Amino acid sequence: MPQPKIPVRLTKLDRIIEWAGWVLVLTSWILTLKSYQHLPETIATHFDMNGQPDDYGSKKNLFILPTIGMLLYAGLFILSRKPHLFN
Repeated sequence: MPQPKIPVRLTKLDRIIEWAGWVLVLTSWILTLKSYQHLPETIATHFDMNGQPDDYGSKKNLFILPTIGMLLYAGLFILSRKPHLFN
């Protein structure tokens, strides 16, 4: 039996929260892009229990976190419009 399709009506607070989420996603990209040029080519990517770096990688790896954040937020944003798909 198919799930009922209930129209989702957003309140003003819902819209403000969604916009705030997009602003945070955009801010993470801006901070990453602004700091990218000032970083060395090799950066620490993992730290041991004493806070000492024990693994290094390219500074290009910094783009992974904002990309994952953007994809997760966009996916949940779209999915929240269709609650019958994940009920």
